Amino acid sequence: MPIKSEPHTASGEHAVPIHRHQMKSMLASNPNFFGTAVGSPFPLVFPISNDTAFEELDCVSYNPEQSLLEATIAVKRPTGYGGDLCRTGSREYIRFFLDYGSGWVDGGLTSVEVHDIPNGLDCFDDPLLPLHYSATVKIDPDQRWCHQPVLPLVRAILSWQVIPTDATFVPVWGNVVECHVQIKPRLPWVIDLINELNVKLPDHFLYASDLPLPGPGPVELTTAQLASLYADTGKGAKASAAVQHSVPAHRFAHADLANFASSAAVSPQMVGQQIDIWKAAGLDWLQAASAVLDINADVSYEELECLGLDNNLDRLVATFKIKRPTGYNGDLCKSGSTEYVAFWADWENDCHWTYLGTAKLAVHDIATTPKDGLCYAAVLPVDLTEQRRPCDSPHVARIRAVLSWNVAPSSVDPDALGTWGNRIDSHVQIATGPIIDGPTPVIGHIGGIPVAQIDPFVGLTQPAAHFALLGGSIPADPDAAGRPCPFAGRVAIQGPTFPGWKYRIQVRRVTDTTWSTVNNSFTVSDVNGTTWTPQIASGEYFTYLPFNLNTDNILAEWDTTGEDRWEVKIDILGVAGEQRHMVQIHSGQPETEINIDILGGNCGKFPVGTMLKGKFVARDSYLARYSLGTLPFTGPIYPPNGNIQTATAPGDLWHLDTSGMKPCGYVVAVTATSRAIYNSSPVYTQSTATVGFCLEPA
Repeated sequence: MPIKSEPHTASGEHAVPIHRHQMKSMLASNPNFFGTAVGSPFPLVFPISNDTAFEELDCVSYNPEQSLLEATIAVKRPTGYGGDLCRTGSREYIRFFLDYGSGWVDGGLTSVEVHDIPNGLDCFDDPLLPLHYSATVKIDPDQRWCHQPVLPLVRAILSWQVIPTDATFVPVWGNVVECHVQIKPRLPWVIDLINELNVKLPDHFLYASDLPLPGPGPVELTTAQLASLYADTGKGAKASAAVQHSVPAHRFAHADLANFASSAAVSPQMVGQQIDIWKAAGLDWLQAASAVLDINADVSYEELECLGLDNNLDRLVATFKIKRPTGYNGDLCKSGSTEYVAFWADWENDCHWTYLGTAKLAVHDIATTPKDGLCYAAVLPVDLTEQRRPCDSPHVARIRAVLSWNVAPSSVDPDALGTWGNRIDSHVQIATGPIIDGPTPVIGHIGGIPVAQIDPFVGLTQPAAHFALLGGSIPADPDAAGRPCPFAGRVAIQGPTFPGWKYRIQVRRVTDTTWSTVNNSFTVSDVNGTTWTPQIASGEYFTYLPFNLNTDNILAEWDTTGEDRWEVKIDILGVAGEQRHMVQIHSGQPETEINIDILGGNCGKFPVGTMLKGKFVARDSYLARYSLGTLPFTGPIYPPNGNIQTATAPGDLWHLDTSGMKPCGYVVAVTATSRAIYNSSPVYTQSTATVGFCLEPA
């Protein structure tokens, strides 16, 4: 069904102001053009900061099971983003920071590619804009055991086209959002037990401080135990946190009530048994059952707030907030309870919902929950293979998330709401791609880079290339300069999946006539990131795995060598046709060398104040950068760095003024970094050469 045209709007309503589309040029001429460079000596010309007219960061959240920071942004206008989907577009950068109590630490950078996309009305007569995008960063959080909740404050900074640098960064276009999150507890360590016993660990056992203690997992509290936990004893402020926040029986026993009500057969005898069991625990079954009937979509304990699509990772992300310190059936040392989020999609704009799956997260009573609550992210990988469209046909879909506490939501009725929870809808834009109807030999990414961002003739990355597996946030060029990059090490091949069919990946040098099959074994991760499945070829062919078992759609891993240009090919057994892509391999290490060329030479002794001179080599056909420095103390060396390779050996000149340096033994080091993408990730090969010398008192 076609999208309805947008109602007539006044002329100029969607005009893009000059300080939007020329922002980069203005900042290049004056870093403080908009007044966002705090403390800058440059004059303010046109004050703009934290402007959310075009885009706005709505939510920041965290998935404790997968250690994922999530941000959801709303793109509000049809124009102002650098062109349509057939053009480069622009980037919304999000940088995360965490404060565990002693100041901000960098949580990582991610980004979202955005474009001009026309507005309109969907089949519900709702406008398509804003479009909601989510972006992801995986972190390695600080963890403690379950008796010590870790609830850092997370700050997310959204900035259009300009990368946020630190926690005080002020965006021109964008904004800042904060929320506390809960880190998943680790296993208890020996030191935790020692501290609990308030004794000192002998020195000869200090090595065992951080050894984990084996033991049973978290236990689930019974209805009687929950009744005791949440009983109101009237002790007021002196009571425990759980007692201070009394929880009604129809809340903490909601799962029991729901399971009983959904039983295939309910007899008077069964009801009588439940009444007696509850009475023994000091509870009124009939009162609680009646109270449940009076509640529908209660959001006083938890509430969905944001919903978006992460096009970098093909994942739907729903943010919900936990609002209270109690009411979640036990603390972090217990099993707690479960928040379920069911996801739905109206793919074809025909008001027909398709159930996509349900994500779930454990939540707990946390006495130190901040007044503004805790923000959690429910994440569901989704196969978008059949939803791709060419760049001249934007595909905007309506998605829905339904939150339900401790009872799974319906998988057949998208309108059904549970007792505790709510639902929200959003519009999302699905990343472009070929229309696929049935098994089609397609490669989507090579070496972590989308094939559309690899030059089809020379096999090097294009200026706008970014790593897809890492949330699309990290540019292929390690210095974000847009220079072409080759590939090295283990190159991952990714593409859409067609379960039940068999596929083959082959490679060949462009100068060769025969193909080699890539059929070495590898492992892939499932929808929850918890189960790993080995992929073992049968002869030359692998069998496509279902998406839920291989959410990164990894088809093969190719171990590369040499300095050649290669073709990569895929075909499907029993399906006509194939697809080929070109890549440049660059396996060599950067060349480095350094020497001291004055009297005394390498490893010589010199009085403080000597001007040391010499030559150095830092060469690579795909050089990213080189740097020079001294250890163990820094000295005023020149040049300190560069990004153009030096002359061949003996190389370029360097010098070091040792005036003011301490008498000591030193090394001068030169390190060169290649732009070759190593092992399909933002890891780059380096080479370092050093030369030693000693400084003596003058």
